Order: sequence, then structure tokens, then C-alpha cells
Amino acid sequence: MARRHLERARREGEPREAGLARSALGDWWDLPDAPVAVLLVRAAIRQHGHDFTGALADLDRAVSADSRNVQAWLSRAAIQQTTGQLRAAADSCRRVVALSDHDAGHVCLADLASMQGDQGALDRIARRLEGRHIGAAATGWILTVQAEMAERLGRNAAAEALFRVAADTAAGSYARVAYADFLLAHDRAGEVDALLATAPPTDAVLLRRALALQRTQDLRAAAVVAELRRRLAPPMGEVGTLHLREMARFSLEVEGDARTALDLATRNWSLQKEPADALLLAAAARAAGQPRAAAPVREFIRDPGLFDVRLHELLE
Repeated sequence: MARRHLERARREGEPREAGLARSALGDWWDLPDAPVAVLLVRAAIRQHGHDFTGALADLDRAVSADSRNVQAWLSRAAIQQTTGQLRAAADSCRRVVALSDHDAGHVCLADLASMQGDQGALDRIARRLEGRHIGAAATGWILTVQAEMAERLGRNAAAEALFRVAADTAAGSYARVAYADFLLAHDRAGEVDALLATAPPTDAVLLRRALALQRTQDLRAAAVVAELRRRLAPPMGEVGTLHLREMARFSLEVEGDARTALDLATRNWSLQKEPADALLLAAAARAAGQPRAAAPVREFIRDPGLFDVRLHELLE
């Protein structure tokens, strides 16, 4: 039941479903030595709520109890990558490969290698997966990861081809949102609304629609912006952590408030350090006329190291 509610929360962007997932675990929610299956779903719920520290603690307990649990190592790698612990993420991916030679482990390692500027990583993983029978859900995820790898490496034609197939294959909205970002970055806002027309109206989807409609001067933009502003407004003036990335980008690109965007992007960077977070902080610092505020990103590029042609161009 917890897994079902969490899946709905991810698919529909409905906070109530995440709360129901937590409630479904009952007393297990606060039990440190819960069964491994419970630890995995509890970590996933915490990850969804951006409690990355709590999620990693649960996954550490899970691999301590069952060191051969592939899903625990994969989940651990995903959170470590999100929080910028790239070396630790690579170690977790290697554990997956050593345990099962799982395709996801190889994709994870290739993704991390591309972040270090390994131009051959994309081609290696494509050769490994060529002709293999992989389920639709996994295929959508793998294609999206490959597309993001290609985009970071500056191989935009390959990235678009992969994004297009991923958007048609993946069941959720993540692939379409990622493709929408690609289109927006290449001044093709007119193609975004059709791409997202049937996607669940999550905050991420509405943000891309707002950006696209605003840029194309579509009359529907005002209504989408108003709905997004309502959703992202912090309750009682308190800014939580769940929507910091979306709030920062909304402030920067929709509202044109660079100072607020920089504050939110800086707070977001303290939690998440994916390429999208680095690009957001660098762009906000530049727009606010405070290039020194991008110093954490410059430091991250050096150690642990992050290669992204978009980011290098922006910082230059």
C-alpha cells in the first residue's frame, strides 16, 4: 500500500499521496530496525520528500542487514548522485555490478563517467544495451539518462533523438520534462506545450508549460503562472525544501526576480547538487550580478569534478 501511494505521489505530484504512503507504514515509520523491505520503501518516501539524510540512513541499515540487496545499493547510488557524493555513488554502482551485473549498475557507472568528461561513456553503454530485451519502464529511464549524458557532453543531435524516444516510451512525466528543458534551452518553446499536453499537472510540468507559454506570448500563460504561483507559495511564509529548485527557476525565469532566485538556488544547492542545480545557481548568480555567488559550483566542478558543456559556457 505504501508503494502504491508513493507511485501515485511521483506520477501525479500530489503531496497527500506521499503522506498516505508514510501513514501506511504505521509503527514501522519510527522503528530503526525495521525489515529491509520496509527500510527500502521508507527511504524512497524520505527521498521523495527531499530528506536525503534520513533516506541514506535507512539504506545504510538495509545494506548492513542484507549486503547483497541490489535495490538498496541502486537507491543509495541515486541519492548519493543527487547530493553530489559522486565518488560514493560510483562505489555503490560498482557493488551493483559486482553482485548481479545488472544493467542499471552499468548505466549508473556510465552516467557518472560522463560527468567526469568521459566522451566514450555514452557509446559504451549504448553498445552494451544494443539488442537486449529491457522492460518499457527501464527503457524509458535508460534512454533519458543517455539523453542527459549526450546533452552534458555537447552531443545535442544524439541527445534530442534519445529524448524523443524516451518521451514516447516512458510511462511517467520525467522524460517529457527533461525533453521540455532541452527544447527550452534551444529556443524551441513552441514545441513544449504539445509535448506536455497529456502529462500529469505536476509542479515540474506546470513550470515548463508556464515558461513555454510565456515565451511564445500565449494567452494561456497567465492562468498557468497563477496556478503555479499558488502551488509554490510557501505556507505561512515558511519556505520548505521540497520545491526549492522549482521556486528558484520560477523566480528567475517567470517572475524575473534574480535576487530571490539566487537565494532559493543557493539554499537548493545545499541539498541537491545535480547538473540542473549547478546550472540554476550559476544562472541566478549571473542574472543577479553576483558572480561570486557561483563559487560553490566552480569548486564542485574542480572537486569531485563535473563536466557539462552548458555549465562551462555559462560560467565563462
